Amino acid sequence: MRVLPVLFLLPLLAQSQPQVPREQSIDRQKETPTQQKQIEKPNQQSQAPVTINQFYTDPDNREPRDGSKEQKQGAFFEALKTGSDFLLAAFTLLLAIATAILAGVAYLQWQTMKRHEKEFRRMAEHMQAALETTQKATDLTRQSLILAQRPRITVRFVRLDNEDVVLRWRSTPGGGGKDSVEISGKLRVVNVGGSAAHILSLACAPFLLNSLPTMTPLPFDPTAGVLPDPVTLPAGKYGTLQFPKAVRQDPVPFEDLDKIAKSLLGVYVIGEIVYRDDLDIVRTTYFCRKWDGIAGRFVQVDNPDYKSAD
Repeated sequence: MRVLPVLFLLPLLAQSQPQVPREQSIDRQKETPTQQKQIEKPNQQSQAPVTINQFYTDPDNREPRDGSKEQKQGAFFEALKTGSDFLLAAFTLLLAIATAILAGVAYLQWQTMKRHEKEFRRMAEHMQAALETTQKATDLTRQSLILAQRPRITVRFVRLDNEDVVLRWRSTPGGGGKDSVEISGKLRVVNVGGSAAHILSLACAPFLLNSLPTMTPLPFDPTAGVLPDPVTLPAGKYGTLQFPKAVRQDPVPFEDLDKIAKSLLGVYVIGEIVYRDDLDIVRTTYFCRKWDGIAGRFVQVDNPDYKSAD
């Protein structure tokens, strides 16, 4: 009767034994035969058989490994990668096509711009030719106007600085007391034309002569009498110039003054004025004035060799 309760409790004790992890059971299977024999000996010594139920428990609470699931996941990722590669290739192809289309459009625009450039150049050439024609017409009109309204220089109001000493020394108190006298004077230059005159040079001097010589007594040096700066006279304006200019003059002795008073010598003021107009056309005006004792002034000499309207 005492043996029966013990036999009844043995299965319960076997069921209450702690569960062994699967990895430990695998390790036990790998143990050497000697160890297995050592384990079997205590089991043989036990009088009653004990049944051990082994269950696998993952200490990290991981799910059991399933090879088919991993294969499915690998196939899914492979399919996803293949789809991505296909989309990338399709996008690259579309990008290449778009680039080619843009290149074609750019080429067409370049050709259009080249045609426009040619047209613009042709238009610019026509406009330049028209501008040159207009400029020529303007220049011709200006030249015609200047030629029609060209400047004209004439000389007026010739006078000596010391007329009383030279011309009226008999009636001048203290006149004739000097051995010689230097003669100088001024003249007025008037522009009676319709445009500006630019005076470049003046050669002028008084001369004591019985009559006008065949050749002008003025020097033939073209640089004689050149003014430091051109004198510009607008139309209708005048200026005053000093003489003698560009001619070397010696003092007049008293004997010549006496001849002048007796009308045995004439006093002449001879000169020439070189000027240019706005077209750079250079002209020369010759003039000659003689002292008239009765009129008491210098009068114009009617001689074509000493008078010129340029």
